[in-house]
Amino acid sequence: MTVGRIILGVILSLVVCELVCRQFYFAPVAWDKEAGWVFSPGEVVSFVEGGSKSTWTTHGVRRNQLPPADSKIVLALGDSFTEAVQVGDEEVYTTKLEHALNGARSDFAVLNLGRSGTSVADYIAAAPRLKQRFNPQWTVIQMGELDMTDEAWDQDGAAFSWVKPNMPQLTIEDHLGQPPTGKIRRFVHSIRNSSALCANVLRRVNEFAALSKLTPPLFNATRRNAGGGAPAFRKVFPIEQEIDLLVKAFDGRVTILWTTPFHTLRSPAKASEVDDRVTRHAVAQGISIVALGEIYRQNSRKGIALTGFTNTQPFKGHWNQVGHATIGELLGQELKQRIGSN
Repeated sequence: MTVGRIILGVILSLVVCELVCRQFYFAPVAWDKEAGWVFSPGEVVSFVEGGSKSTWTTHGVRRNQLPPADSKIVLALGDSFTEAVQVGDEEVYTTKLEHALNGARSDFAVLNLGRSGTSVADYIAAAPRLKQRFNPQWTVIQMGELDMTDEAWDQDGAAFSWVKPNMPQLTIEDHLGQPPTGKIRRFVHSIRNSSALCANVLRRVNEFAALSKLTPPLFNATRRNAGGGAPAFRKVFPIEQEIDLLVKAFDGRVTILWTTPFHTLRSPAKASEVDDRVTRHAVAQGISIVALGEIYRQNSRKGIALTGFTNTQPFKGHWNQVGHATIGELLGQELKQRIGSN
């Protein structure tokens, strides 16, 4: 009798936890042969930061359904800031941009293809597939300093490579990954996609594993280069060449949405060398760019935070509803000049 009650209690606890997790975070994923791992068509629930339910269709597009074939397509590429599971479908900047371009008509369709962890190398590698499938009239590419530096060269996904420490080679190796193979992996994938509880456990385990790699060792003897040795070389990234490759990959019809430097109350936005190089090169080459550093500063002086939520901290994290509305308006002004509107 006691054993039966314990088993019943465990089952009831798991059911309650599953129901709670489905209200907190649940994001099933699917393998797409053209895009790799993307959110499964349907709804993604996320209340970890901010809180929203977002809608996704095929090929990793954030939208109820793909637009009519005669629509003028604007693609929006980017990382988690464009993916934006923190805000609702009507609040994300891609929806705001679509409204700004269309006015009273509906010729333009802005397709949100944001995906966490992507970089400039991923966008260049994906360009042929995206152009063939969507035939975009214009492409907005959201990125910041890390997307042009370490994250574009870390060999995770598409990446640039180094010939020697001081000799970069701008070649792209496109690694979409692979669908789950083997009975165990397929079983884990099916459990992850059907159970919010299991998905959250796996997500937290992966987060702890990533954080453990960043934890400093307890003893200096375990540190690399302990006791001296040659210092690591300073990576001089070919920022201008990366930008030129990116613009060429999309046939020159590109607007760069430059996200850094971010602004926090304790650390006011201050442009880095990479920030300056990107903006200077874009202006010199006549490349469309919307840089947000000064926008962060202007709004912070008014006490307006474009990042952060009520369940996190203001001026920290991803763009909130005000941030997305501001960015959608800025992009609307820029693209009206570039491609016109109704």
